[in-house]
Amino acid sequence: MFHRSLFIIVIILMGMVFCNVIHAEEQPASGNEKQPIVRISHWERIEKEIDLIKSETLEDSLDRLGDLNEYHSPNCYWPLGGPRPFIRTGSISYSFPMDPKHFIHDVNLIVHNRRFRSIVIKLKSLKEDEAVMLIRQHLEESYKIYSELLDEYMTMCATHFMHDSVIKFDGVAHRLENHPEGKPTLEGQRLKNMALCLLIGHLRLESLKPEVVEISKNARAKYLSVIENEQYRMSCKLDHAVHISLFNPIIIGSSLYPFSEAKEGLKGEPTKMIANDPYSLTYQPDPKLQEGKDYHTFTIYKNCGFDQASSLLDSMIN
Repeated sequence: MFHRSLFIIVIILMGMVFCNVIHAEEQPASGNEKQPIVRISHWERIEKEIDLIKSETLEDSLDRLGDLNEYHSPNCYWPLGGPRPFIRTGSISYSFPMDPKHFIHDVNLIVHNRRFRSIVIKLKSLKEDEAVMLIRQHLEESYKIYSELLDEYMTMCATHFMHDSVIKFDGVAHRLENHPEGKPTLEGQRLKNMALCLLIGHLRLESLKPEVVEISKNARAKYLSVIENEQYRMSCKLDHAVHISLFNPIIIGSSLYPFSEAKEGLKGEPTKMIANDPYSLTYQPDPKLQEGKDYHTFTIYKNCGFDQASSLLDSMIN
């Protein structure tokens, strides 16, 4: 009896499925129908991004340096150590100035970026005046966009940062995702600015030092205007310091120390980048390779804190 009932139920279900298929085939085609989503694997996506970067001119790569796709890889090796992306920890107390370890994540994102590494190698083949012209153009444009987006962000969010705000707001969700319509993002332009400043220091482009100094000076002023505002809640200050501000002490120190005779006791932490294969995630070169020919060294001052970066900055302000 049981088997007979089960057989009947199966027949009924098969009939219902058959009728649904016939009904679907009879439906007229509509121009508003959603196209099926084509999903690709993580590695297929990586391969497509690498192919795109390889096909780019230097100008294209600089234009797309604010693209957040290449600033994130969940399984990447972090060459400089340090914590993962900053996570609010509630009961844990932080004080300012913050420990440099909270700022190393930005550096890891940049030196891991395949497009950034490709740009480094392409710039090395240019004459200095050509490299200066290109970087200056992109730095001015990117900084202008970042400043406009920062003003919009602060206008939208600042009132919710207050202790007495009805709506408690701890900042945007910093997921490192591109805008769905391709518009510039605050996070993307921030990382692009930092990457370009690192390039200026790494390539020793002395004529661009004033631009780095000016950007750093303005970034410090805006940073302090938030950090020293007693009406803002601590979580909002932390969010601004780590995710929004351009005043990253490690970036500033690594960008400006190449132009300074006094290193103030800081020890550089070299990060190896394979020059003949910028698309690889390998950071330790083969011992047989020659430095300067097969690879070059990025020097990152990972223990540069706020006070040291500020002191260095002040020494360069005319």
